Amino acid sequence: MQKRKRDYDNQMVWLSGLYIRSAIGSCFSKSEYTEPINLDDIERRSEMTSEEILQEDQRHAVSLSQIQIARVMSLLNKERTEGSGDK
Repeated sequence: MQKRKRDYDNQMVWLSGLYIRSAIGSCFSKSEYTEPINLDDIERRSEMTSEEILQEDQRHAVSLSQIQIARVMSLLNKERTEGSGDK
């Protein structure tokens, strides 16, 4: 029982350190503080096969790429619109 509590405490300390590291990194990079770690998602992924994880990661990467492309297009359109007003 004591070993179990020690292991639990060790994991909580590690997670606290991870959050602190993320917070400090957010301050220096002037980005938003990250979302809390979703332990349910970690448990769900631990029950998935390697192939399922790969497919999920690929879908996520495509989604993030589409979001980034939309941001770039928005910035380009904004710059184009503001640039045409200067002439």
